[in-house]
Amino acid sequence: MNLRVIKSFYFEAARRIPGSDNEITGCSYRVDVIAAGSPHPVYGWIVDFGDMKAALDPLVRHLDHSLLDDVPGLENTAPERIRAWLLDRIQPRPAWLEDIRVLALTVDCFRLIDLPASADEHLPDRVAFHFAAAQALDVLPAGHPCRNLHGHTYRVEAGVEQLRQPETRAKLESLLADVFGQLNNAHLNRVPGLQPPTCERMADWLWRRLENAGLRPNLVAIQETHKNRCECRGD
Repeated sequence: MNLRVIKSFYFEAARRIPGSDNEITGCSYRVDVIAAGSPHPVYGWIVDFGDMKAALDPLVRHLDHSLLDDVPGLENTAPERIRAWLLDRIQPRPAWLEDIRVLALTVDCFRLIDLPASADEHLPDRVAFHFAAAQALDVLPAGHPCRNLHGHTYRVEAGVEQLRQPETRAKLESLLADVFGQLNNAHLNRVPGLQPPTCERMADWLWRRLENAGLRPNLVAIQETHKNRCECRGD
């Protein structure tokens, strides 16, 4: 029997688009640290999750809220290069460490997801899509991490009155597809109306676009990371 345990870490970063004229995009990244071995005869685990965190957390923090191309040794920002960069810096290498897996949570195409109402979360019927982009909150004081150029993989949720009506659903989908085309792989600071590009500003911006299109929004939510979310409601 081959036992492995995996602990995931996340960081938010920007990168230059290869082959472009210095165009910038960004996304969220997931780092899976894979440990393998036999369970400890007393503790019953392969490795203490605290030891995994101690080994990786300082390195992941170094990459978080950064432009990866400016990190020494990461002139190539492909996930495999990030993996090698991390492995090179875990010294001495722990006996439990089998491998590291890096996933760039990019978004290649527009895909709308139907989400049912949730009474527990007080959420209406709504739709959702993802996009990835770069941003910098350059209005913040020096030293604040969000002032740095970085990126996120965003989740957008939108609910409107009469969403189940085919005409309303089609109109909403068309509008959100246009929004995706404008925001995905973009530098959000350059998008008119999104300065500074906070979740709050994006939620307000999208709410107004829905209203201007003749739709009646009851929810717009912008999920910036797996932990952070902004909601704009009609009540």
